[in-house]
Amino acid sequence: MLRRVKCLGLVVILLFCIDQNMAQTAAGLAAVYKDQAGNYGYISSEGKILIPAQFKDAKAFSDGVALVKVKKSTGEIRYGLIDKSGNFISEPIYYTAGEFKEGLALVRVKTQTGELRYGYINKTGKFAIEPVYIYASEFSEGLAAVQFSKKVKSETDSGSVETIIAWAYIDKTGKTVIEESQISVPSKISMLGNFYNDVAAVSVFEFTETYYVNRKTLQPSIKGNNNKTQKTQASEELSLVQKGPLMYEYVNAKGNKAFSKSFTRASDFQEGLAMVEIDKKVAFIDKKGDVKFTTDFRYTDNTKAGGFKNGFFTFITAEGKYGVINRQGKLVINPEYSFIGEFN
Repeated sequence: MLRRVKCLGLVVILLFCIDQNMAQTAAGLAAVYKDQAGNYGYISSEGKILIPAQFKDAKAFSDGVALVKVKKSTGEIRYGLIDKSGNFISEPIYYTAGEFKEGLALVRVKTQTGELRYGYINKTGKFAIEPVYIYASEFSEGLAAVQFSKKVKSETDSGSVETIIAWAYIDKTGKTVIEESQISVPSKISMLGNFYNDVAAVSVFEFTETYYVNRKTLQPSIKGNNNKTQKTQASEELSLVQKGPLMYEYVNAKGNKAFSKSFTRASDFQEGLAMVEIDKKVAFIDKKGDVKFTTDFRYTDNTKAGGFKNGFFTFITAEGKYGVINRQGKLVINPEYSFIGEFN
């Protein structure tokens, strides 16, 4: 009997610790918000203003740092890196900037030769990969797509050297992992997409066709086109497939239907939930196809909002106001903001 009481007490303590940990995690989250004047700041998941709206643009926090856009005293508008108190870690020198992905953020700066080039910074604001790229993507699954110029021997004149534009995938040290010539598509590449579950979209023929290339074989698995996507990137073990103008379904890694239901509109799964349209109402389903809850907001506008992030979903009302719900569909921030981003 005493052992049973002790075990019960241990379970209660563990549950309490889990609840406290979840509460602390939720309390530490921050999202970008936009006020009525068009300035950006940061808000907590409880609706508390963490950093007042004062920036021209703001990116999501990652491990206590974020990139924000400000107007400098010189009149130039640039991105810089701030800490969670809103203080600058590195001065605003970046022309464009993305969010931190896998520890690195994509930024664009002016080089010593006066050219605008892309590179990657770490969370101290220092370049982890030098800005040498004409185009670059954020990192995904350890790789980023980049476009660069390189000098090669001329095919027509053996004594001369010409500059060509090339594509490649690099790792987080800047090393080339996959060269353009290794990817088996029938024409010159116009754009490389990021890898998601070992699949990347590769555009060819001046962006008129897209091939979904497998990372392990570098062979195209599905052919699509840029006017009508036939298949999205695999997400959380299930892929969203468009079967007709108004018919979407989910398939597993083997290409089999995950469940019997089809939808007029649907999104990829994020954190185990996907947004779908059922009888002209917005609903969220789990990976069994079961409806977890329905909502009052419209589907069309809320495709911009993405999906759940850290247990919260930012939605948009018919009036264009942003609010937040949790995984149970309960309202946690009233829809009264011009913009709210994902919670990080």
